[in-house]
Amino acid sequence: MPRTLRPRPLLLACTLTAGLAGCNLAPEHRTPPLPVPADITATGSSGAPAVLADQAGLDVAQALQWVQSPPLREVIALALTHNRDLRVAVENIERARAQYGITSASRWPTLNGQLQGSRSRSAAELSSSGQSQVSQQITAQLAFTSYELDLWGRVRNLNEAALQQFLQSEENRRSVQIGLVADVANAWLTLAADQARLQLARDTLSSREKAFDLTRQMHRLGATSGLVLAQNQATVETARGDVAAYTAQVQTDRNALVLLVGGTVPDALLPQADTLYGDDGANGSPTALQNLPVPLPSSVLLGRPDIRSAEHNLRAMAANIGAARAAMFPAISLTASVGSGSREL
Repeated sequence: MPRTLRPRPLLLACTLTAGLAGCNLAPEHRTPPLPVPADITATGSSGAPAVLADQAGLDVAQALQWVQSPPLREVIALALTHNRDLRVAVENIERARAQYGITSASRWPTLNGQLQGSRSRSAAELSSSGQSQVSQQITAQLAFTSYELDLWGRVRNLNEAALQQFLQSEENRRSVQIGLVADVANAWLTLAADQARLQLARDTLSSREKAFDLTRQMHRLGATSGLVLAQNQATVETARGDVAAYTAQVQTDRNALVLLVGGTVPDALLPQADTLYGDDGANGSPTALQNLPVPLPSSVLLGRPDIRSAEHNLRAMAANIGAARAAMFPAISLTASVGSGSREL
């Protein structure tokens, strides 16, 4: 009597196949939050919460001895934590490190293991003995393939090129970090200077308005002419225009600082009109930054990350030349395998 397939195993197999076909191993794409305010008020600020710096950013900022202002150090720490360009540079380092690991692995044999098992059953109607037969077979194999004998240094040079590219990416990150610190300090100081100019423009407007009021009273009493009154009014309007211009410039500076930091900067860390000077006001000396020692040795240029990055790039290109020259010679690759299989059929 012929056997029929039972519906339960068939249904289970179909369900399992459909479930596996519906699996998706791709990561879910999520748009990262952008440092853009939800709304813009009259002052250009928003209700977005201020960003916080991590410990790594704080440690780097505290090591900057030439930065004398604590608020500026905290703003630099915020930028080191949230700046997008610096994040890209860090991810490029991880990519170069992974590529270096892949290239280094080619210096060693590649091992492949394989284990196979099969089991079959023949129907009694197809057997010469009239009985159903079950046969099974197990095979195990271990091999290493394409192990190249590095006689001409091709693999070694490729590994050296990958190493130099990894070191170059690290220097590129340092270059981005140094440039970011300089840009943040420059933007913060520019905002402080424009705040001082805005305060001066407001004081000028206030004094000219008082002078205009006095001139207007004198004009009512006939003590001065209308020409003098018009001239005083023109100076008031000029001062009012300066206040509007510097107000817009201050807001532009704040937006530039937010863009560099990568998030909203707390108001307590923003500079004020008297931030650049000491307690004695405008007669004091700037205290935000430390004066550079004079003279500076020219050897400091050797530590610039862009120069070191170019040097690593030159070494990587030299290693690639060596690998290209080695490719002109014959390559010897070794392949070996060992395996065992069951004798039962």
